[in-house]
Amino acid sequence: MESWEIAGRLGIDALFGEYVRFVDAGKPDLLAELFTADCLYDMDNGNVAHGREEIPERVRALIPIFAGAVNFGRVRHHMSSRRIDFLDRDRAKVTSAFLAISGQGPDHWGSYRDIVALEPDGWRFAERVARVEGAVPHSPMRAWFTG
Repeated sequence: MESWEIAGRLGIDALFGEYVRFVDAGKPDLLAELFTADCLYDMDNGNVAHGREEIPERVRALIPIFAGAVNFGRVRHHMSSRRIDFLDRDRAKVTSAFLAISGQGPDHWGSYRDIVALEPDGWRFAERVARVEGAVPHSPMRAWFTG
């Protein structure tokens, strides 16, 4: 493995860590900064942002799903099974799985399919496609789940 690939893997790992941190903390404006200006962010179920500017509004559209949930508590997303395939030194295709834990335990799960790009200020999502693949019966995400 060459040094650029090691640096790329570490940078992509940091990007994913920041994504989970901002999603779980409910910080859509900071989340948007993790994307390229001309990104595509498909949050499933027809909620798609075309460009960084649309992300905060689209993320805020998800709030009502959780607002009425009983004992939902804070959500914590856990990501695993990450595979990084470099297309070149500045772009990579990444696949991963996620599990969201609520105050009641495991809540919903799914996958991410990403294209990430190296920009002057670090790695950013150029394309992110999220798919909710399942949810427990009492999850507020059951209404969102399209699988």
